[in-house]
Amino acid sequence: MAGVWSLRDMVDLEAVRSWLPPSWVLATAGSAVVAYLIYKSVRILRTDCDLTLMSKSLRPQYFSGRVVWVTGASSGIGEALCRELSKHGALLIMSARSDQTMETIKQSLAHPENAKILPLDLSDAKICSSATEKALELFGRVDILINNAGVSQRCFFMDTDEGTDDAMMQINYKAPRTLTQGVIPGMLEQDFGHVVNISSICGVSGMPLRSTYCASKFALRGLTHTLRYEFHDKKNLRFSLVCPGPVQTSGDQNSHIGGGRLHGKSDDLNQQRMTAQRCAQLTLVAISNQLLEVWVSRKPALYVPYLAHYAPSTLHFLWRARSGAFIHETMGRSSY
Repeated sequence: MAGVWSLRDMVDLEAVRSWLPPSWVLATAGSAVVAYLIYKSVRILRTDCDLTLMSKSLRPQYFSGRVVWVTGASSGIGEALCRELSKHGALLIMSARSDQTMETIKQSLAHPENAKILPLDLSDAKICSSATEKALELFGRVDILINNAGVSQRCFFMDTDEGTDDAMMQINYKAPRTLTQGVIPGMLEQDFGHVVNISSICGVSGMPLRSTYCASKFALRGLTHTLRYEFHDKKNLRFSLVCPGPVQTSGDQNSHIGGGRLHGKSDDLNQQRMTAQRCAQLTLVAISNQLLEVWVSRKPALYVPYLAHYAPSTLHFLWRARSGAFIHETMGRSSY
């Protein structure tokens, strides 16, 4: 029709074709993009940590020559952390109640000459208050504090007595708080410090049979965030939070069931969990990159913090549907 211009009339197609790359280049580039997207998708599906942590790699020089104080060093994640840190040249302060066990672990480290033992019972508030002074006597400073020690729980809220409640809050929250308050002055004076609190996915979402455990881990998470904001102008004072999911440790056996008693057995799915070594390796990646908060777990537990943040109603629905079976697996009955 007269007066109507088509796109073909307005655009010089030959000129466009002249600057377009050859078709094989476009095909190759397209294939590369598709391959990359498939690779990233597979990584995401197979990953055992959050996406930010997944994108980082270990910076071992961050630990070389630095004094790292690890609590709960006699087993589980704490022991694995000490083994990994020793490989990277850290000067270790190993703390736990069992100094004999720690001595055995120390002698098997990559560099036992760079490790010192500080026996510490975190259930005793008075001992915790004087622990920092003793730690400073070993190397003269503390550069990185990893509050790893903790105890878990396997009982109904209505069966949790006040003594159990107090004991768990002391170890899981009050002791890390006390140690952190003790090391910060020295960190400020030396213009460097990093406090790492090992919380839990139970510190992001509630979970049946772990009322006090969840409360203590929520408290530790809140403390970490608060300290980060209060010391916002201290660029060389860092606070990191690590939230592991189920890990192969003795935590099940040592879980409180009320009345001063311990669970005394491992959960049936313990061997399907993340290993303590893998958890320690990911934790060190997070620390060396000064990440603020990371989630570390195999699936499906890794989905829990994502749902808690982005779809809390969905998580609530799933927990309500699953709680009966979950409780029955541990307690032998489906409800209180």
